[in-house]
Amino acid sequence: MSVPSKNFGMLVLVCLAFLVLGGWEPLAYRFFYGAISVLLLLLVLDYAVTLRERRPGVAREIPDLWAVDYPGSYTVSIRNIVGRRISGVFDEHSFSYLRKTLPPGEFTLDKGQAKRFTVRFTPPVRGRISPGPVLLRYSSRLGFWLVARRYNLAVEIKVYPHISDYLALDPFLHRQRAYTRGQHAIRMLGEGTEFDSLRDYQPGDDYAKVNWKATARTNRPIVSQHRAERDREIIAVIDGGRLMFAGINGKSRFDRYLDAVAQLSYALRLENDRLGLLLFDRDVRFYRQPTRKPDVLADLFPFYPRHIECDFMQMYAFLSRRHPKRALVFVFTELTDGITGQRAYTALASLARRHQVVSIILDEPRLYETAVAPVGSEEQFFMHAAAVSHLKDKKTLCERMRRANIDVVRTYSDKLNADVINKYLELKARNLA
Repeated sequence: MSVPSKNFGMLVLVCLAFLVLGGWEPLAYRFFYGAISVLLLLLVLDYAVTLRERRPGVAREIPDLWAVDYPGSYTVSIRNIVGRRISGVFDEHSFSYLRKTLPPGEFTLDKGQAKRFTVRFTPPVRGRISPGPVLLRYSSRLGFWLVARRYNLAVEIKVYPHISDYLALDPFLHRQRAYTRGQHAIRMLGEGTEFDSLRDYQPGDDYAKVNWKATARTNRPIVSQHRAERDREIIAVIDGGRLMFAGINGKSRFDRYLDAVAQLSYALRLENDRLGLLLFDRDVRFYRQPTRKPDVLADLFPFYPRHIECDFMQMYAFLSRRHPKRALVFVFTELTDGITGQRAYTALASLARRHQVVSIILDEPRLYETAVAPVGSEEQFFMHAAAVSHLKDKKTLCERMRRANIDVVRTYSDKLNADVINKYLELKARNLA
């Protein structure tokens, strides 16, 4: 696409001047018609020559993986392969899902020369985000046109929840937490089941411990030593229902929980524990068997909450059928009063008879502010009454869950990740995980 330039406008003004002079001097009309003919010839010639030119080369170097609300940058390279000197401007659009800060975009490039522009961006939402097209405007060969080029580069950024430990590449943060809590190997009573080492047979050893393969290989009696199994299976159960849409400090509750599960998976790797994933609403939407190297981000990245009610009994039935072995189950959800809260309590209480269950609940600070704020109007009175009633019912339900041997962690968004990991390390140190 091409639009007239300033040079085109100047020639039009010259032609109009001859037209005006024609009112006093008829000879000026001949200059007007001549100028119009020359102008049209130059415009057509310039347009035809520019149309046959090569397009400037544009490349974008962009990260594949980024985090929500984490500022970053990428570079756009423009190379002059047109075959002549060009002058123009570089531009990009900013979007609500990708806020950009563009540098000054003017450029003048000789033949074969290149220039790089650094674009700073901040993605406020999670998902597969395209930075959009690259826009160039530069002058034609004779300068009568501004050539507009649009480059739809097929690149995108996978924006995950803000994982500070992953981005900072700090592999010692959770390990330091474990050390500061005094975690160490615990001597356990009874015979272990996990293989530890081999040693020579000694009088009094149980014949069942003899390792016959090692004995045949070394031509002397060898016994196997076992230790108590310390590696455990942890299952992160994430609520994907309608209550997960609620925004807390600029992010949905679902993304907050996804962030916490990713942080938990990193801590589990350092402890050599296995993590399983389960996402549910009315049905179980995703399940991954416990593994020592879970890829939480890749597994849960495509999922978003849905505007439907959660069926906790369906989740309990699925987990009981697929994972009968005792495990530590973190349930990331939101509890409400009424029928939904009663069903959630019934399912989690049944689950706690077989597994160690920890319910993670993210509270909304504004709800507490409304409950303690002074009442100055009728609207504020009803808001105050609703907030107090909700918090009271929620507290009662949490107390019932604790009496049913369910650990309840109520926290805020800025403390969510630390509280989840500290709870896991606490149970690990007590040999409950």
